[in-house]
Amino acid sequence: EWRVNIAAVQCPPGLASGRVALFMHGHGPTCCMSTWGRFWAPMLRRGYHLLAFDAPGFGRSEGATCQTIAWREWDADLVLMLLRAFGTRGQGRVTVFGQCMGGAMFLRALQKSTDTFAAKHVLHNCTIGSWPQHLPDILRNKGGGIVSFWWCDPDHMREANVYREFTTLMAKSPELCTFVDLQRDRELPAFFSFARVPEPRLARGEDAVVLGYCPQA
Repeated sequence: EWRVNIAAVQCPPGLASGRVALFMHGHGPTCCMSTWGRFWAPMLRRGYHLLAFDAPGFGRSEGATCQTIAWREWDADLVLMLLRAFGTRGQGRVTVFGQCMGGAMFLRALQKSTDTFAAKHVLHNCTIGSWPQHLPDILRNKGGGIVSFWWCDPDHMREANVYREFTTLMAKSPELCTFVDLQRDRELPAFFSFARVPEPRLARGEDAVVLGYCPQA
């Protein structure tokens, strides 16, 4: 068992739409719940309740640093238990922002509980071992889609299965997927600039990496 660090922000009653934005970070010593932190306020202003957490072994949660093998088999269950605890499982209200490992956790949770999640989601450098073959049908049935961004680095190569699958999905069904290679398709947008936050113990590494945000996003 691990104690997991969770951040939950309730949208003010005058703005709340009942929708929930779930933010999930990637794998690495600079990854933590604040990875998507600059998206929190804009989503709150748009009527979303906010949920974010440090996965076991990351940020301020318990567990061996960056070690996932002890719990990865149940990562989808971790996501769904969190959403059930906040009363949002099975209601189709959850939009996910998933980076790297967090994107994989979302895709596995989506397959286990399709009715929990909303129609549209945002991913960045999503990685997953086994591609969800029914993803196009799930997205089509929801009338939604995924916007997925890729920034090539030694841990996220263009040879990855996810890069290939998202490229294929956009080619076959552009209404379901917008896949952007940030080093080929366009200049790096301001909302995917990378800032390092020197906040003690925010992440396990020296600094936490936070994706940027601008109103034009």
